[in-house]
Amino acid sequence: MSSDRGETWARMARTAERTGLEAVAAATWRPSSSDLTASQDTAVVLERLTDPAEGSGYDVVGKLGQGGMGVVLQARQRSLARHVALKRLRVDKSSSRAQFVSEAQICGRLEHPHVLPVHTLDNDQDGLCLAMKLVTGASWADVLRDRPEARAEHLQILRAVCLAMEYAHARGILHRDLKPANVMVGDYGQIYVMDWGVAVAFDDDAAD
Repeated sequence: MSSDRGETWARMARTAERTGLEAVAAATWRPSSSDLTASQDTAVVLERLTDPAEGSGYDVVGKLGQGGMGVVLQARQRSLARHVALKRLRVDKSSSRAQFVSEAQICGRLEHPHVLPVHTLDNDQDGLCLAMKLVTGASWADVLRDRPEARAEHLQILRAVCLAMEYAHARGILHRDLKPANVMVGDYGQIYVMDWGVAVAFDDDAAD
């Protein structure tokens, strides 16, 4: 019974991503400027980033996770004496760099209480790195596993996810990988949608 309840909440989370998706897809689609000139835009962005010889200004504390394209580290930002989550690109290909920069720019456009904040995009001797807010807690997937009967808590999380998706969709942005594992529930009740690595922006001129 508990696993059935958990799957029900997971289906509801996926539905939140599809809310409004049909309307977006039905509209006349045109590629965004970043889609048309991805390599050029990436080159311009990289030119404006930190000189690799200067270093990133972060001291790595430990490893938080790893995906196919990047690794996420816990690091200390020297200039502000704070800990951050530092995502580093592992695959050094032009297409991977373009996707990494796109993720950073999309996250930078989404200033919402339930979207994981990003701080900076840097380029140092170890390659591209994206500094994000460090949140201690558990993913919604873990909360579903540990507390499947906590209906009020899951409703609160689902509402936050829906608000974040409504905000993103209104700006022409689709997450495309929304699932409980990509929702972070902080130790102090914070709720963040994270991991926008495969998100797409349908319209660069969408409202801010």
